[in-house]
Amino acid sequence: MVHGVNLTDTLKSYGLTEPAGVICSYDISVSDGGSIKRDRVWFLANVRNYSTLALISGTVPQPQRRRRDKMDLRTDTSRSVWSADSRAIYLIPLTGQVTPLNRVSFSCTLTRSQC
Repeated sequence: MVHGVNLTDTLKSYGLTEPAGVICSYDISVSDGGSIKRDRVWFLANVRNYSTLALISGTVPQPQRRRRDKMDLRTDTSRSVWSADSRAIYLIPLTGQVTPLNRVSFSCTLTRSQC
């Protein structure tokens, strides 16, 4: 018996041939910070990169156009449909001590989709 596979006979009767699941996933984050001007201005830099690739069960790819003048409506059940999500996030906040009781902060966040 294979552990972690939940493809029951009921699901097979609906036509599913393989279970949904995550194929590949990672999440990497690095941060660093410090003082720009001692006891006055600080920075923090954070970079995060993550990606997830998952199989979508019970779906088939859209028919491909074989000729320019007509669509080929035959579905290719030998191929699978995947879901992909991948992003890179950059966060850079700056903090400044204006007076002994007051601080000012500025933050910039950049997000880039990689799919």
